[in-house]
Amino acid sequence: MNKHVVPDCLVLKMEENKGNVCIFILYDSKEEQYVIRGWNYSFTSKLEEDVVDFVEYVFCKNDNIDEILYNYDNLPNDSNEITFKFLNDFEDEDYEIASYYDKKMERINTLKNVRMLKKIYNCY
Repeated sequence: MNKHVVPDCLVLKMEENKGNVCIFILYDSKEEQYVIRGWNYSFTSKLEEDVVDFVEYVFCKNDNIDEILYNYDNLPNDSNEITFKFLNDFEDEDYEIASYYDKKMERINTLKNVRMLKKIYNCY
């Protein structure tokens, strides 16, 4: 049986400058939900506001973060199979679209980025 692969999918990586906290966020258009993968946790949410609330809770407001937007072309069709380890292991400059380092986290920008993940995708 041939496993289907998602053709392209935007993935936002957010990482604390100190490297203590790192998450990946993507939007699963089939399940119509956001997927958050951290080193020792995985969450899903249908609401972008909830995703932003979670991001604000995970990252300290006083710390700067790095944001890197990737376009992965090798993700499994089922988002349940997309783990933090997979995203971290296949992280590559070839997938990088844009990056912003040492950036103050602002709710409005995080919300815009999360919305972008939902609105820009290829059908599986």
